Amino acid sequence: MDSGAGGYGMARLGLFVVLAGLWRFADACPASCTCSISRIVCVDPAPGIEDFPVLTLDDMENITEIFISNQNRLFDITDSSLRHYINLRNLTVMKTRLTSISPDAFYNNTRLQYVNLRNNNLSTLSWRTFQNFNSSYPLLLSGNPLVCICENLWIKLRLLEEPDGQDLTCTDDRGVSQAFITLTPPDCVVPKVVVSPNMVTEMQGSDVKAVCQATGSPPPEIQWNLEMIVTHKEVSWFPLILSLAADPL
Repeated sequence: MDSGAGGYGMARLGLFVVLAGLWRFADACPASCTCSISRIVCVDPAPGIEDFPVLTLDDMENITEIFISNQNRLFDITDSSLRHYINLRNLTVMKTRLTSISPDAFYNNTRLQYVNLRNNNLSTLSWRTFQNFNSSYPLLLSGNPLVCICENLWIKLRLLEEPDGQDLTCTDDRGVSQAFITLTPPDCVVPKVVVSPNMVTEMQGSDVKAVCQATGSPPPEIQWNLEMIVTHKEVSWFPLILSLAADPL
């Protein structure tokens, strides 16, 4: 076989691989979306989407940008919605009926650098949702019916850290709109946690007991991280108090 024929054969093989990849995307990509190797765009309102597209695992891991708009059937982002988009960097979900985002929705999306959630129906957002999202990265929230309550106070704290703070507003229980930067909800106290003892120096063979006590308004939820404890343990719970007892090694 001459080199010309060999080159032609390789070109045909390459074209076949590309076409096969496009067919695979076409099969998995929803009708309201267009999917490429690194990007998903969903802007067609009919028939619309109810959740994020589910592609093959490899394809989802290659996606770095998702742009969603004009979707009237998208109401929430759950723990599993973006679980496999581990290389996602840019996320836009705007002009939808999005009303809730799970506290762990972005747990696997550690590469996120840009989040645009403008013009949705979000009234509250958990700080846990964005606890690993650098405060220097854009988090755009304007156009949402945010309410002036303690659960949203973290948004004010984030605005204070942003170099170019947004002019965000919230609505209080009287229906009055105010700037987030001036938000001071009544009966809102920053949580504090005290663990006693704060350092354990028991010798091997001794049992250990520790108490975790929290204060704040609204009352915070507390729990022990037990992943590193391999012996038998017992956890006692009282309102805002956790007691942990571990058997000796």
